[in-house]
Amino acid sequence: TTSYGKQTAAVEVEMKHACSWITINIQGDNITGANNTSWKIKSLILDELVNSGNATLTTEAKWTLGEANENVTLFTSNDGKALTESYVDYTGVENSTKVGEYYNLVVIPQDVRNLTLTYEYSPQSGITASEPKEISLAYDKDKTAWQPGVHYTYNITIGTSEILIQPTVENWVPNENNILL
Repeated sequence: TTSYGKQTAAVEVEMKHACSWITINIQGDNITGANNTSWKIKSLILDELVNSGNATLTTEAKWTLGEANENVTLFTSNDGKALTESYVDYTGVENSTKVGEYYNLVVIPQDVRNLTLTYEYSPQSGITASEPKEISLAYDKDKTAWQPGVHYTYNITIGTSEILIQPTVENWVPNENNILL
């Protein structure tokens, strides 16, 4: 309804993200995350992620997904990374050229995937147990797909008897806190 002509200095454009941003934070509880704990994260794999597609951009992004599904390794370590009582972002990778800047996990909007988390612990001296757990990243029983322009944060706490997951969903705010995508 607004007209623009030669005299218009600038035309406001509202840009929206066409992809979904996923953050996975993991911590231990007061036992598994205690100092000098034997509890460690060995690997994180996002199962059957679609990594190609075509987007039609109108007021929102409409995606036609490609056929290629692949398991994406987010983290792997032979020695494991010790749990702490504070969340550690396993999807933020530090930029090797600029200290303090991070790249993050950006995916094509698609059905919510599962995360296979493998952890290790020593229940007694000389014995090590390693266990993979498949965790659904479904954040709401009525929402089965990640949406464009949305930041999904999964806070996972590993305890001795249970794994708790607390998802949050918020609009993706452009370029905050030196985040590179």
